Amino acid sequence: MKIYKFRKYDKSFPTLFNHEKKMIENVILKNSQIEHVGSTSVPKMRGKGVIDLIIYSPKNKTIEIKSDLEKLGYEEGSVDKDRIFLKREYKIKNKTRRFHTHIISNKKLWNSAIVFRNFLINNKKVFDRYEKLKEKAIIACNNDGKIYRKLKNGFIKKQIKIALSKS
Repeated sequence: MKIYKFRKYDKSFPTLFNHEKKMIENVILKNSQIEHVGSTSVPKMRGKGVIDLIIYSPKNKTIEIKSDLEKLGYEEGSVDKDRIFLKREYKIKNKTRRFHTHIISNKKLWNSAIVFRNFLINNKKVFDRYEKLKEKAIIACNNDGKIYRKLKNGFIKKQIKIALSKS
């Protein structure tokens, strides 16, 4: 699956998320929270077609969750002080599906992801601007994830700030 390709929204994204969430819930701590974020969590938004999940967990449990996810076939992508990123790719009904899971121990980071998702769902103007930005970023990044994220981060941070000021 070529990740940096602009794809149309697929109505199966929520179902795919729920299936993955249930598999994860069967192996990780019962008190962890799991949310669907990213463009696949926003109805009709085009993007890379990668299902993003975030798991909120106390800092002292993140390594345990990472280990549990690796047992499901997840591979480590990166680790920083507030987040562990893992990825998994497999075929579902003859289509390759990619899942990115972020284990987050920082409540502010967790809330920001949810605020941004909800702001996109409830604000058509911001939705349209972000979708166009994603399309341009996919073309400009030349399959480099760091460049792709850098091209989007300023917009995302600004919109989160706006959304929080309205709440």
